[in-house]
Amino acid sequence: MAVVDEEILFIPQGARYLHTFTYMNDTGTAAKDLTGFSAQMQIRASVDDDTILYDSETAGDLLITNAANGEFTLDIPASTTKGWTFLTGVYDIFLDPDGTNLGDDKIKYLKGEVETDPDVTR
Repeated sequence: MAVVDEEILFIPQGARYLHTFTYMNDTGTAAKDLTGFSAQMQIRASVDDDTILYDSETAGDLLITNAANGEFTLDIPASTTKGWTFLTGVYDIFLDPDGTNLGDDKIKYLKGEVETDPDVTR
């Protein structure tokens, strides 16, 4: 995938956030097999900020859920989003074919902004 897609993620504070992604081939006609892959996502206040606001690898919230069909799922529990104090940030998601999140062949799958929707009902 030469061009990295962009998507805004709207994440409700104090509620579970569940989002399933499908990694497609370059023409978008078929899902790519993710067997053996790992996935990682971070949220920061800005691209240049050193502080990590959220790290899926540490939390264990971004998992390959249906490798044969190219599916991976971000499942952030309410207990995590409840503690978020930021309203906006930026993120990216990488897929790593060697399954370590450290490989030289990592693929930048998606990037964009995160908007946290503060909870009113508490």
